Amino acid sequence: MADYDILFALGYDDPGSVLGSYIRHVANGGLTAYKAIFQGGKKAGEPVYVHFLNGVLTAERLRPLLGLSDTEARVLYAAFSVHDINKLVEGPGRSFNVLAVGDVIRAELERIGVPAFFPQYRDYLEDIVWLVRYHSGHYSTAAEGLIAAIDHYGLERKRLQSVLGPLMRALDVLDLSTTLDERTHKAQFLLKLNEVSEARYTFVTHQVSEQRGLLTNLIHNQVSAYLQRRWGLVPLLFYPDGVAYLAEEGKLSSKQLKQLFDICFEKGEDFGVVYEREKPEQISDTSAIEKFVDEAIAANPKQVEQYRAGKKTVAAFFVGQVMRLSKGQANPGLVNELVVKKLDA
Repeated sequence: MADYDILFALGYDDPGSVLGSYIRHVANGGLTAYKAIFQGGKKAGEPVYVHFLNGVLTAERLRPLLGLSDTEARVLYAAFSVHDINKLVEGPGRSFNVLAVGDVIRAELERIGVPAFFPQYRDYLEDIVWLVRYHSGHYSTAAEGLIAAIDHYGLERKRLQSVLGPLMRALDVLDLSTTLDERTHKAQFLLKLNEVSEARYTFVTHQVSEQRGLLTNLIHNQVSAYLQRRWGLVPLLFYPDGVAYLAEEGKLSSKQLKQLFDICFEKGEDFGVVYEREKPEQISDTSAIEKFVDEAIAANPKQVEQYRAGKKTVAAFFVGQVMRLSKGQANPGLVNELVVKKLDA
C-alpha cells in the first residue's frame, strides 16, 4: 500500500504533514525492522513496531489539545520510536541505563530513518535522549534534567520537562489498555495527561452490545463523526466492541452516550437525529446534585456509619446511588466531590 493510502486509511490525508513525513520515512522505512522484535509481559507477542506506531498516532490526536509545535512533535515522535532502546539493540546483559546514551540512541535514530523525517534532529538529540531516559520512570536516569545549570536542550526546558516528559509516560501506559472496559491504565494515562493540559479530561465510551457487520461499522463511524463535531470529543482508542473518547469533564457521560447509541442501533436512525431529539445534558448544577446526594445519604444510614467508621471505599456506593437517582445525568466528577464533602461533614 502506498504511503498516501496508509495516511488516508488512518484518517490523515496530508502527506506533507509531520505525521505524513513520519509515516513515509520512519514507519514505512527503518522502523519496519521492529516488526520482528516482540514484547513481553502484558503485550507478549506484539511487535514493538505496533507499540511505537500506536503511541505516535495517539500523540498526533493529542497535539491540538496540548498545543504541540511541529518541532515538539518531531522530537516526541523520534524519542517514542526508540524509547525501549534495551529491546532494540542486540547484546546480552546491556541494561537500559547503559544503552540510553547519546551515541547509541543517535545510531538507532539513523537506522530507522529519523534524519529524513527530522533533518535537524541532531540539534535536539539531548532532548530526545532525555525523553527516552525519563520515560522509564527511573528518576536517576533523568536527574540531569533537574539541574538548572545544565541546559543544553533545543526545546524550551519547561515544555520538555513539564509537557513532553509526562506525555511520553502517558502514551507508554495507555497502550496497555487492551480492552474497552479496562480502567487502570486509562486512569494512569489521564493522571499524566491532566498534569500537562489546561483542561481536565476523562474517558467517555460507546459500546456495541452485539455485532451486526457493516451496520455496526456504519453506526460506529457516524457516532464518532458526530461526537467530534458536536462535542469536540477525541476518538482515542478503538476496539472491536466500541470506542473510547477523550472528553473534557462534565460534557457527556458514558451512560448517556450508551443510551443514545442503543436507540440509534435499535431503530436504525441517524445518530444526529437521535441526539437532537433526545438532547441529553449532563447535570452540573451543584444544588441539584446536592439534593440527590442528600437523598442517597438519608436512605442509607448503615453505609454512612461504615464510611464514618473508616471504610472510605463506601463512598463509591453513594456515587452509584446518586448516578442512579439522576438517571446517569449527574456530572461524575462533581458527584464524587460532593459525596465526600457531605459524608465528611
